[in-house]
Amino acid sequence: MRQYGYDLARAEQLLDAACFRPAPDGVRMRPALKTSTDESTRLLAEALADQWKRAGVVLELRPLEFATFYSDVTPGSFPVYTFCWVGASNTDPDIFEYAGDSQKMPPGGANRGHYTNSVLNRLLRQPRTEMNMRRRKVILSEAQKIPAEDEPYIDLWYPDDICVHARRVGNLAISPLGDFDFLDRVTLQ
Repeated sequence: MRQYGYDLARAEQLLDAACFRPAPDGVRMRPALKTSTDESTRLLAEALADQWKRAGVVLELRPLEFATFYSDVTPGSFPVYTFCWVGASNTDPDIFEYAGDSQKMPPGGANRGHYTNSVLNRLLRQPRTEMNMRRRKVILSEAQKIPAEDEPYIDLWYPDDICVHARRVGNLAISPLGDFDFLDRVTLQ
């Protein structure tokens, strides 16, 4: 996945090229940034607003109670929003189709940004009929490269989940989902 450093001059060049030139007050645009009222999300929104303002983009922060926020962004009612995927709710790679296939726009999926790529669509549908697990893995690996290049969403970070435990805790297998289902198998010695 591509990584970007903070480059104000490059941001200004890209905004100019997209015809978002500064008005006399220096403001290029004023999009609303929808976010939940969760403190960490709200603080992230404030940090983004500060960084974007330097390039002339004034983010109008719209923190909403989570149920209101979710019902608002789910159908695609946003110019910009912050959200996170936590465990993607399953361990099957169907999540890629659910979030990236152009036929999975709300309400039938989570492609909230209405991202469309016909090559990705084809690749995401192939694993449904491919029984060879190695071939399925190759297909899904190729499918992941497309949105990583197109960047319909910008991943700001990936949290590190750290588990600290005593040596007497046994049978500890933490799920990649980030949930706590593993606790029903833990033993104490």
